[in-house]
Amino acid sequence: MKLAVTFYDDWAEPLRFTWADIRSILVGGVVAHVKMLQAYTGESRQPDEALYSACESDIEQTPIFLAYKVIYDYANDAILPPDDTPLEEYLRIAIAFRLELVYANELYGMDIGQATGTPESPRYAIAVHTGRALETLLCGFLARWKLDVPGTTEDYDAVRIWAHMFAAAHPELLSLSEIAVLADIQERSVRNYTHSTRDGLERLRTLKVGGRTYVTPHDAKEWLSRRRRFIPTRRTPASDNH
Repeated sequence: MKLAVTFYDDWAEPLRFTWADIRSILVGGVVAHVKMLQAYTGESRQPDEALYSACESDIEQTPIFLAYKVIYDYANDAILPPDDTPLEEYLRIAIAFRLELVYANELYGMDIGQATGTPESPRYAIAVHTGRALETLLCGFLARWKLDVPGTTEDYDAVRIWAHMFAAAHPELLSLSEIAVLADIQERSVRNYTHSTRDGLERLRTLKVGGRTYVTPHDAKEWLSRRRRFIPTRRTPASDNH
């Protein structure tokens, strides 16, 4: 299974989520993990309410919470991770957690997260309910990293090493779906900007690699800088060495 953000022409895919809703997915995901272990081992099951309460009270001390907080801050709020962040390990457990939730939701029928307030669209509520919002975050994290941190041909860094887990992801170039996530618009809108009929600065320049369409980080930065919903990355003293 590969991680991806899937866009459809007949409805808008939600691309940004509140931290409260991501936290809900994390709690529900840990609950689902415990239930799956109980199913595997035959252990007696705790009442759902007691299990949820225990997971909710302890969630902020768990590695999965710490990992997704860094991922959320960067992918959603554009805060570059501190230089001493163990990104390779954080992405390892974050990806594994997301993949496990697919099986918990689709094979065991477990509800994962619960959207707070009134969701902006039914698709938003579904993404939280199934845990798919985590996938959008992970895709946004990789896309922004490629935009901000130059790669090398000699050795992949702690983030690019996981590019093979993402559908159609190139370790250096950005796909149109990644551009869409960064710009917070739908992929069909991004494609419209790639047409040769677009003039001057409006056009998003692309190139073909292996039959797929990509954008260089340089061209992506130039184009995204003129998009109203794009959030430029903020660097902190702790992240200056990236």
